[in-house]
Order: sequence, then C-alpha cells, then structure tokens
Amino acid sequence: MLVLAVTPTGQQARAEEIAWFKLTGLSGHLLVDFLGDGLDTAQSGVLLPGGATRQDQRNLREELFLMTRSYVYHPNLLSLDVGGGPILQNTVVDQDGNRTSAGKGLFNFTGRASILKEKSLRGNVFFDHLNPTVTVAPGEVMVQESERYGFDAAYSGKGITLPVRLGFTRTHTQGSGADRVQDDDMRQFRLDLSRNYGVLGSSTLYYQLADQASSSGSLNLPIQATTSRSQGISLDTRLQFGKEVPYDLSHALFLNRRSFTLAQGELPSQGDAGTYLDFHVRPSKRLNGFANVRYSTNDQGATTLVNQALSSGFTFLPTADLETALSVRAEGNDADQYAVNSRVLDGTVRYKTPLPLGQLQTSYGARYEMRDQQAANPLVTVLDEHVVLSGTGQVALSRSHVVGGSVVVTNLAQSQTYVENVDYLVVLVGTETRLQRLVGGAILDGEEVLVDYTYDLGGTYGSTQMDQTLAFNWNMGPHLESYLRWSDSTPAITSGLSTFPLNPSRTFLAGMRGEVQAGFGLPFTFGGSYEQETRSEVISPYRRQAADLFVQSTEPWLGVINGRLTVRRTRVTYDFSSEDVDLTGAEFRVWGRRMGLDLSAVAGWEQDVGGTLPRSRRDFSLNGQWRERKLTVTTSLVRSRESQGGYERDHTSFRLVLRRDF
Repeated sequence: MLVLAVTPTGQQARAEEIAWFKLTGLSGHLLVDFLGDGLDTAQSGVLLPGGATRQDQRNLREELFLMTRSYVYHPNLLSLDVGGGPILQNTVVDQDGNRTSAGKGLFNFTGRASILKEKSLRGNVFFDHLNPTVTVAPGEVMVQESERYGFDAAYSGKGITLPVRLGFTRTHTQGSGADRVQDDDMRQFRLDLSRNYGVLGSSTLYYQLADQASSSGSLNLPIQATTSRSQGISLDTRLQFGKEVPYDLSHALFLNRRSFTLAQGELPSQGDAGTYLDFHVRPSKRLNGFANVRYSTNDQGATTLVNQALSSGFTFLPTADLETALSVRAEGNDADQYAVNSRVLDGTVRYKTPLPLGQLQTSYGARYEMRDQQAANPLVTVLDEHVVLSGTGQVALSRSHVVGGSVVVTNLAQSQTYVENVDYLVVLVGTETRLQRLVGGAILDGEEVLVDYTYDLGGTYGSTQMDQTLAFNWNMGPHLESYLRWSDSTPAITSGLSTFPLNPSRTFLAGMRGEVQAGFGLPFTFGGSYEQETRSEVISPYRRQAADLFVQSTEPWLGVINGRLTVRRTRVTYDFSSEDVDLTGAEFRVWGRRMGLDLSAVAGWEQDVGGTLPRSRRDFSLNGQWRERKLTVTTSLVRSRESQGGYERDHTSFRLVLRRDF
C-alpha cells in the first residue's frame, strides 16, 4: 500500500509505503583499535623529593557494529534507528613495574525511536551504551564506558502560539587513563516555553535542573564522592517596534540555585537572581542611543551582594570619517560588610584620514569615575571563580589585593582539592595574584578549575580616577599595519584612607604587523609582528617586548605538502618582581594529501627562563588517515615533554585504528 504526500500547492511530494514494519537501511563496521599511553616523571628534588615514576596503559579493542533503520506502519508515525555489537577488549596496565592485565567482553548499543516526527506534537526516546576513547588533555586519552538515556518532546509548528519543548537525559560515565579516573552520574531536565508576538518579537521561559554525583579525579590525590544540584529559571523577552524610528527592547528575569555536598557534609548553597532591561533607539543612520538598568542579588551562603546599575549613552557619526560616543553610568554594590557606589562618565572620538599610502585612524578616549565605599570589614570572599590552567603559563585572578594563604583550588566537581606548591603555584606580581600549573602535579594541561579566595577591598574612602587613551592606527594596506597607543591613569583620594597605596600609571605601546608575498615567483608568504610596551606605575612597573616571524607555503611543495614555520620571542622585565618572562618558542607544521593519504605533523618548542621557576615544553604530533573505498586506517602519535624547575614529565600516546565499513 502507498500513501501519497502532497504539498500545500497540491503538487506530489513523495510516496511512502505503509507497512506494519519495514527495514529501510542496514550499515555497519568492523574496527580494530590499539592504544598505547605512557607517562614518565622524573624529579630532581627542587619541587618534590627525588625519584621517578612510570605509568603505561595499553588497550587493544576489536569491535563489530551494525546499525539498522526502520519504521513501523509509516516513517512519520514511528521510525527506529537501532544498532550495536560486541567488543573484545584487552587492557594491560604497568605501574612502576607492577603489571596487571585484564580481558573482558563489552558491547555497544544505540537506539532511538522518533514518534510523529513531522507533526506538531512529536518526540524521541533514546538509549546509548558506548565505549569511546576520548582526549582529556593534549596527548592524554581516556578509555570510557558510558550509558545515556532519556527523551525529548516538542509541541510547535505553524499556528501554535505557545510552543513547548522539554527533555530529560541521564548519563553515567566511567573511565580510566594513565593517571586519571572518571565516575560521573548526571541527570538533566529542561523545559522551554515560547510565545511569539509576530513581527513584534518573542518571549521564552527556560527551566533547567541538573543533579551530578562524581568520584572523578587524579590517581595521585585522594578522591571524595560529591553530589551537586543546580537549577535555574529565566524569562527572556526581545521586542522590536517602530517604523520611522526603530526601537529594540530586551528584558530578562533569572533565578539560579546551586548546592554541593561533600563527604564531610553539605556546603552553604549559593544562588543569584535579578532582572535586566535594555533599550536601543536608532533615530537615524548616524545616531544610536541606548539605556539599560540592572538589579541582581548574589547569595554566597555567608554573605549576600546586591548590585544595582543604570547606564545611558549615544553614538553619533557627524560624517562618515568621524565617530563620537558618550555614556554615563551609576552603580551600587551593597553587601553585609561593605557598600561601594560609583559614577562614571565615558567618551570617545575616532577620526579616519586618507593618506597617500593607506589610512590613518586617530582615537581619543577619556573616562572619569567617582567612587565611594564604606567597609566595616575590608575582606571579601570570592567562591567558585572559574580559571583555565593551560601549559605552565600564569593566569591572573579577577580580583587584585588577594590575601595571602586564602587561595583554595578544586576540580569542577569539587571531588579533589589541589595542593599548593605541588599541583600549582600562587605567584604575586604587583597587585595581581596569579596561578601557575605545575607539571608534576595532578592538574591536567588545559583543565578548568574552581578557585576560592579572599581579597582586600581597601577600607573606607572616597576617590576619583581619570583615565585617558590616545591611539594612532596606520593601515598601509590589506596586510600591513602599525600603531601607537598612549594611556594615562590618575587616581586620587578625596576622603578617608585606603589600606593600600593608589597606583597611578602611564603606558606607551608601539607595534607593527604585516604579511608579504615572496618575490621572484617563490610560493611563500612571510610575515610577523613586533610590539614594545613600557608601563610606569607605583606598584609594578615593567617593560615588554614581543616579536614573532613566520613563513608559510602558498602552494604545495612538489605538489604534495604545505608547511608553516613560526618563531616567537617575548621578554617582560619587572622592576619590583622576580617573575620576569624570557620566552623563546618555535613551531613547525606540515600537512598534505597524496594517493588517498592525509598527513599532518606539528613540532613545537617553548622555553621560559625569566622567572623563578624556569620552564620548557617540547611537543610533537603526527596524524595520518588513509582511505580506500570502505577501508579507513587512522593513526596518531603524540609526544610531549614538560620541564619545570627540577621536574620533568614525558607523555607518549600512540593510536592505530583500522575500520572497514559495510
């Protein structure tokens, strides 16, 4: 039996067969996957007691997977995507000569049922049991076993004034790598309600709930089981009206709550709530105006902060080459132990001038702030600030004047608390407090962590501050640019007494960047940049120079391969700090395709000997893929060596995957 589908214009669209059950597709693959992952560490006694460790994990997996596509009665009634297959996996783990091996049978399974998929009321039910190999950091991989199931449903379409979408997902993931394990259980629910007002705009109500239980972390630190719950509700409205003079109006309401329970008990719950109103008007192509108001509260358990802000301004273009802007802002922050109020006037002027060679843009900006604060207790606590620690570079915390000894760093699930001087360093440069990952610690390269700390607000006082910036930008062509920037900041106490000195500063910055095509018909592009900065201030003056050069092919060498070589140099010298930067680095990258083989390789080197803890890094990666009809061979080799102080960390990962599709 056939059913005829017809478009609104009456034209035939398609014919589908009606059947109680029909198999419409069958596909699959046979896969062999080998993974070798090794981690070597060596210590010379500078950071930790001397010694060396070695961790190896080798994993061989054979996998057969079949995927079927079918439907019941009609594809628009119930369509099914079901697949799976057996896995034979053998794992060998070697920890400093202590070798263990295990073989086990696993399985992959994935299933999805789509109900009434082209109707206004539709939904999906799904279940997945998979065993992926994932990258958790550069060169570091983890073999996982994950189970995910749930549903999503929607009621939307033409003529429906209140569309609804909802969904639930539960995910349980277990895994292990050379020095890390994972055991996370996550439940998530979401609900979206929308109201469309036609050409006027729309409103959307969002609700989300997430529960997580985690026992994940590094094998080198104790792991405690944690549970967390976060839920939030928000209402967003966006409207556009006006014909001759267009107006944009945005309004948001939000409420969020978060809670953590550790092995030793429940932490104080946190939450925030507020509203935001933003208004924009465009009387003409040359004049834009705006105004916005915000009110929010932030509950951190021990203290509550109330923020109120009001701002307004405009942008005016008298000519095509001249742009001006002016804004005013008033803001108040009230907490249990302090109150801060500020008023700001901000203005900018930009002017473009054609030159015989290119174009010159000149800009001037000024900002004047009046600030008044009352502090019964000048110490303020910050909870759960998100920081990403990549490589061994230093990352500044968002607040200045951090109290020594108050920094606490955990992973995102708070199942592990990292140890200062073992997993990370706290570095003080002027008023900034920075975190630096240690290569011998438990923090992964590129890991996002949570940071709690206390900072000094500065006591009870009133102040003013005048900031000015003058900049010249000369575009000499599409690939050549030079610039000069001068800035000055002048704070002054008008009443009371600050607990730390003010920091007037003056900065001069000059730089150039460009790119040119090699002459004489050579298929290369050369380019680079140079920048020099001098900052004069009371607390932490410094001088900085940075340069990089590159050469890149514009056509494949011998018709086969492309390449790029980059070298860079950075120096930062502080007058009152020993945390200077003296960095040299290089990277060579090649890629190409020949006879069905896609090949790429990257080799990099970086060394910084300027600070108190010299550091270096060497990386090499080789990736290749060869495809012949339905056979695919993929291989990757990643090798990295990090050195920091007296600690060295070598990581090698090799993977070979053979896949035959059918």
